[in-house]
Parts: sequence; C-alpha cells; structure tokens
Amino acid sequence: MMISKRYKNALLWAKTYPSADCYSDHVPVVGKFKLRLKKNSKPFTNIKFDLAKLKTNQTIREKYQISVQNKFEALGDAEEVEQQWENFISAIMEAATEVIAKVKRKAKQKWMTEEILNLMEERRCAKGNKEKYEQIHKKVQEKCNMSKENWIIEKCKEIEQQRKHAPQTMFRNIEEITGKRTFLSTGCIKATNGDIIIDKEKILERWAEYIRELFKDDRKDHNIMKNNFAGPPIMKEEVETAIKKMKHGKATGPDNISGELIEALEDFGIGKVTHLLKEIYDTGQIPTDLSKSIFIALPKKPGKVSDILAAIKDRDLWRDMIANTYKQGI
Repeated sequence: MMISKRYKNALLWAKTYPSADCYSDHVPVVGKFKLRLKKNSKPFTNIKFDLAKLKTNQTIREKYQISVQNKFEALGDAEEVEQQWENFISAIMEAATEVIAKVKRKAKQKWMTEEILNLMEERRCAKGNKEKYEQIHKKVQEKCNMSKENWIIEKCKEIEQQRKHAPQTMFRNIEEITGKRTFLSTGCIKATNGDIIIDKEKILERWAEYIRELFKDDRKDHNIMKNNFAGPPIMKEEVETAIKKMKHGKATGPDNISGELIEALEDFGIGKVTHLLKEIYDTGQIPTDLSKSIFIALPKKPGKVSDILAAIKDRDLWRDMIANTYKQGI
C-alpha cells in the first residue's frame, strides 16, 4: 500500500488477506486511514513580557502606569461587571504591549547562537529573492554545523572530566547529546469500569466526567446567585495585602494578566481591583475569565505493561491500540 509522505501518519494500519476467495490471483489489501484536517482556530498562547523591567527600570514602570490610566479612562465607565473587567484587562494588555518589551525568543537547540538566529530572520525576510535566500540558507547551514560540532566537543570534554567526580551529571550530559528522553505517560487512562481508553476524544470526555464528579454540588439552590445585603465590605487594605502575597513568575490564565502587571499599578490598580471585587460581591456577577480554570494532567508513576496487556483480551483491540500509540508518537 503506497501513500504520500505528507499523509504517512494518516495510515493507521494495513494487512493482507491471502485466504480470501474473490476469483482473482491478487491478494486483497485492507488498511485503516484517518485524515487529519488543519484547524483554523489558533491555539491558546500566553504572551510573555519582560516583567523584570517593571522592578529594575523606574522609567518603564511610570510609563506603564500612565498608559494604563489613560487607556482605562478613554474606555469610559461601564455598568456591567463583565464590561468593567474587559475594560480593565484590555487597558493593561495594550499598555504592556506598548511599553514593556516581550521576552526574547529562546533557541530550541542549545548550540544555537544569536548570530544564527539573526541569519534565520534575515533568510525569512528574503523569501521573495530566490538567489539571496539560497545564499543566506547556505550560511545558516554552515554556521549550524560548526556551532553544533563545537558544542558537542565541549560537552564531550565535560563528560570526560565528570566521569570520576560527577557520574550523575555525566549521564545527564550523555542523554542531552544523544537526544534520549524518557516518557512517563502512556497517553492512556482508565474508564470507570477499568477499561483502557486510548482515543483522544474519549479521553477528554473521561476527564470532563471526572471533573464534574469532583466538583459536584449537592445543594438545591447552588445555581441561584443572591445579592449580598449583609456582611462587611471588601477593604482596600485586604486587596493590597493579597496582591503583595502573590508569587511572581506564575503562569497566567486565559486573560494573560499576571500578578506583576497589577502590582506595578500600585494605588491605581489596587483601587480598581477593589472596586471590581465589590461589584462582584454585591451583584453576584462573575466575569467569564474568572470562572474558567485550566487543568493540566501531570502523569504519576506509569502503569506496568503487563497490566495494560491483561486488560486487552481482544486481538483487534490490541492491534488498534498499537496503531493509535504509533500515531501519537508514544
């Protein structure tokens, strides 16, 4: 069975049936083909700003504060809590994009140098000129080969020195050079009845089922949000203390707003957050971004291969599992 190299991952499995009687001297060939179409939606990506400049550079900090205030005032007052939240985060994101520089990209390969990255950018800009593009491409290849060779030589020297004194570091460097990685997750989870789930859509359904059971609310009126007519109001000092206790360097949520961006606004940011929290507390309206959670499945100790094989009794199911795991690169 022949297939284009572009679609080689779409062919899950193929087999022949030599015993089939179809009045022909040929042998039927059967295969399972699954075509993956490109998605138009862009994946969720966090925008990484150089937040260290908000602490070290007072000029950038002041520009950022002034820019947020101007943009927030230009948007005007809003009555709905959702609109107030959107105005607040949009003012912060626009000001941060204009004033604060983004984190410089990091090379995927450790032997990559800044000179090679600049040449790659120059090559990308020269796509319209074929001759110039090929010339820069040759330079990139030469620099990559030279840089990689020098990096390997330096690593080999370190390995020789670490052979007696630091064997653990030596083995890590060997794995780094050879490119070997250990995968702790098999990409499979168990259903409620103990069956192994390998299909991606069914795995997502199982996770959704698990989350619903984990956060199940047995209260009868849990869907009814009541207004707050009693209780002390949220104080500005409480919000200020909470913001100061927030840890730095944490990953952001769907709104891309980190704690450092709010902390750098000082009194203005604390005042706006306090007012917004009071509105949420009094009206019971929660912004959409604050009601979302991102769950990341961290693999624990992997299960034994014998346990997985024992759970699969059907030969066809075992064959499909091999095809799916090969497709997923496990």
